[in-house]
Amino acid sequence: MGDLVSEKKRGRFFARRTAISSISSFIALVLAGLVLNFFDGNEATKWGYVLLFLTAFVARLVSLYHLVRMHHPSDRVAVIDVPIERPTLNAIKNSRFAGFAGYFALIQFSVALASPFFSIYLLRDLEYSYLQFMLLAAVSVIMQFLTLNLWGRFSDSFGNRVILRVCGSLIPLVPLSWLVSTDFWYLLVAQGLGGMVWAGFSLSASNFLYDLVPPHKRVTYMAVHNVLAGIGVFAGAMLGGYLGSVMPDEYLLMGYELALESPLYNIFLLSFLCRALVSMVLIPRIHEVRRVQPVTMRRLIFRVVRFNPLTGVYYDIVSSRRKSAKHDTKQAE
Repeated sequence: MGDLVSEKKRGRFFARRTAISSISSFIALVLAGLVLNFFDGNEATKWGYVLLFLTAFVARLVSLYHLVRMHHPSDRVAVIDVPIERPTLNAIKNSRFAGFAGYFALIQFSVALASPFFSIYLLRDLEYSYLQFMLLAAVSVIMQFLTLNLWGRFSDSFGNRVILRVCGSLIPLVPLSWLVSTDFWYLLVAQGLGGMVWAGFSLSASNFLYDLVPPHKRVTYMAVHNVLAGIGVFAGAMLGGYLGSVMPDEYLLMGYELALESPLYNIFLLSFLCRALVSMVLIPRIHEVRRVQPVTMRRLIFRVVRFNPLTGVYYDIVSSRRKSAKHDTKQAE
């Protein structure tokens, strides 16, 4: 995809592609939530899960069918070095890629400390219904869909570093927001804001890799990046699971007893601290690698805050119609 998509349009292209994926996830979440809510109300929750898993299995088979039918140009062959040769390994270690891959892996570790357990927290500790759980998951996805094109335009105009700085600085606040209140409507707003931040971070991080990596070594570098990120997720989830099961939900501080709503608050707080530390230490070391319009973090934040999601959707529809009209005109000529 890095070879086929122009660097100048890469942000918008991947934003649109991810937006399509996000709206598909949103529809799936809504349907799954309704199905589970129905079966749970009839005391047959297990069969609801069986139906969902079978549906997911069939959907993946359909996806595999389309994947097999994809055409790959013969002049563009993706080659991975296995095992990685020493010159390539030395080049990776001494490149900007190594610093960014390390930052991304540590962020994934910090996120994985808490992310697998939000579901347990909502369903077990707060005793939310499957319908409420679905809405909390869906609002994050729909906010990603509404804001991805905005982040894509910013990426093409101002580069990915400034978006990484803004979103990477806000990501530590996501688990911290869950400690403020257990009110459903509050968590709905917190999830929406979190979805907007994660949309910008995920898009800019993936696009930044295309800028950093040499095209002829792209597959090898991506493999190294994904292995490091996978190790971070595994280690974070394992540590978070262990700490969540052994850490107490009551503390005695200076004679006062502090009772937590859930023992999982411990790992939410730990995830916040790890994310904040990684962001403060490593984000300033990330530098833009292509020529873009300069913009300050303050100016970018102002543009994001001023953004109306419905206006963004309208912009997408109008621009796509204009492109279609131009295409039809050219064909007619």
